[in-house]
Amino acid sequence: MRIDRFLAAIRIISMVNSSKSTLYFDGQCPLCSREIAKLKKNVLEPISFVDIHEADLSKTDKTLFLKKLHLFRDGEVEVGFKANLSLWIATRYGWLFAVFKVPLVFRLCDAIYDFWAKHRFKSRYPELD
Repeated sequence: MRIDRFLAAIRIISMVNSSKSTLYFDGQCPLCSREIAKLKKNVLEPISFVDIHEADLSKTDKTLFLKKLHLFRDGEVEVGFKANLSLWIATRYGWLFAVFKVPLVFRLCDAIYDFWAKHRFKSRYPELD
């Protein structure tokens, strides 16, 4: 089990060090797929959008990435609402999303995202929970 965690950590480190931003998303989630389709049309920076179900990932990484969005950018990993917000801010509509950076608003939206993501994961993938 420790070896699996170690290997997963190595894979994630190599993803973080990639020069191109990469977003891992659940392509089997209808809401997620609709939002990603809109982001692909509007994002102003080069981002690789990777459907988790089509990626060559270990079961550990796949399970982790299915729980929340993961954005690998500039040597860092953004997860969940923060990843989502970062992408929308990188669109031509970014100025509209600035209000979500206000700490109180961000914390509220982050909590709502976490609640939704946990429920979505448990209902869609009970065998992985």
